[in-house]
Amino acid sequence: MPTHLTDDTSIAGMPVNSHQSVYLARGLSNVQLQQLEGREVDFMTGAPTEQEAIDQVGENCFDGSLVEFTANRTIAEAFGNKGWVIVVKVRRMYLTRGSTVEAGWVAYKKAPFEIIEKTRGKNNKKKGLFGSLFG
Repeated sequence: MPTHLTDDTSIAGMPVNSHQSVYLARGLSNVQLQQLEGREVDFMTGAPTEQEAIDQVGENCFDGSLVEFTANRTIAEAFGNKGWVIVVKVRRMYLTRGSTVEAGWVAYKKAPFEIIEKTRGKNNKKKGLFGSLFG
């Protein structure tokens, strides 16, 4: 059974420095998944600034230091359609509001979050030897 994500409104209502854990999802590619699984964690990091979150949502953050999660599983599944959908457990204190349309929450990639669930996207099924050549 998939992990229940934390409601977007509940996260927004928490104090920004809360140590309470929340559950968010992200759709991502194979490469992005490998980068998150192999990242260095820094327990001393904080949440991104509002400007950093705005830049990330507008795709103006080119250094790859930020990651956006969502409180909406359907959105994560759409982004992970050909890759993966993960669910993370992260404390509220490491998050800044991201895209409100996508129920987004932005964190530094080095923030201490745990990937607790990982599923293949709907169109990321293993294929036979000739699957990529013949459909």
